[in-house]
Amino acid sequence: MKKYISFLLLLIFFAVNYSCTNNETIINPSNNAPSSPRNLIAVSDSSSGALRIKLKWDVPSNNGGAAIIQYIVYKGTTPNNFLILNYISSDTLSFIDSNVIIGNLYYYAISAKNEFGESSKSNVVNLSVNQTFFRPTEPTNFACLPGNSKVTMNWNTPFYNGGSNIVNYKIYKGTTPNNLVVLITLNESTFSYVDSSVINFNPYYYQISASNNYYEGVRSNLISVSPTPVNSNVTFTMQGQANGANYSFYFQPSVDVKVSRIIANLPAQPYSDTINTNTNYVFSKDTAYTWYEYQGIATGQVWNFVFSGQRVSDNNTYTSTSYFSVP
Repeated sequence: MKKYISFLLLLIFFAVNYSCTNNETIINPSNNAPSSPRNLIAVSDSSSGALRIKLKWDVPSNNGGAAIIQYIVYKGTTPNNFLILNYISSDTLSFIDSNVIIGNLYYYAISAKNEFGESSKSNVVNLSVNQTFFRPTEPTNFACLPGNSKVTMNWNTPFYNGGSNIVNYKIYKGTTPNNLVVLITLNESTFSYVDSSVINFNPYYYQISASNNYYEGVRSNLISVSPTPVNSNVTFTMQGQANGANYSFYFQPSVDVKVSRIIANLPAQPYSDTINTNTNYVFSKDTAYTWYEYQGIATGQVWNFVFSGQRVSDNNTYTSTSYFSVP
C-alpha cells in the first residue's frame, strides 16, 4: 500500500511540473511595420533654374519582416501640422518639392510602409528657400539688317532674366568671328540700335547679351552681315494674301535679278526672319513670287522686306527695301 501511494505521488509530481498550459509563450517571426527612415536632410536645389527643396533619406534599419512598399512624404509650416505631400516608390530615396515660396519656412518628415503598416515619422527637418540669382538667357529674336553704310539691329527681352531685372544690353562687334568686343551698352528699355561705323561690302559679326543686377547673360548666336548701298534701280512690289490661319507674302522685282538674301522685319514686335536663297536663280520682272507663310499676321501691321543680290543685266550688287501694310 505504501508503494502504491508513493508511485501515485510521483505521477502527480511529473504531471504538475512537465505538462503544457495555455500560459506558455510561443515566439513567432516579426510581422510589424518598419522602423523609421533614417538621416533625412533637406537642401536647396536650383539646378533647373527654379527654386526648389530636395529631400534625401536612407532606408529604415528594420523593414519589419516584409519589403518596403513606399515612402510617404509629409510637409508642414510647423513641426506639428504635417500633411501628406506625396507617395514615393520604394526604390527612390529622394524627392523634390517645387511648390515653395521664397522666404517661407517648411518642415518635412518621411515614413516607410510595408504590408503590415506604416512606420513612425523620421527625424524632422526644416528649410527656408532664399532667392538665388543666375545669368539671364540670351535676348530673343536678335536680327541684323544691312543698309547703306549701316547695320540696323533689333531684339526682344530674354526668355529668363536670371531672377533679377534686366539692367542693360551689350552689343558685341568684330570683323572676324573670333575678335568681338563690346560695341555699346544700352539701357534695359532699348530694343534697337543702328551701327553706322561700317564700310559697305565688308563683313561684320555681331552678338548681343543681357545683364541683370548680378551677372551678364549668355550671348546670342553669331550673326554675319555686310552693309550694301541701296540701288534705286531695283525695287520690289509686295503683296499679301490670307490663307486660313496663315498669311502669304508675294514679291515681284522691277528688273530681272538674283536674290541672295531676304530679310522680313516687323519693327513693332520687333521680329525678323532671314532666308538665304539660291544665288544662281533668276527672278523675272514678269512674275510674282511667294515669299513665305506666317501665322499671327494682324491687320495694320507694317512689314519691311530687305532684298539683296545681283542684277542680271550687269551683275551689280544691290540692296532694296520694300514696305507692306497688312490690309
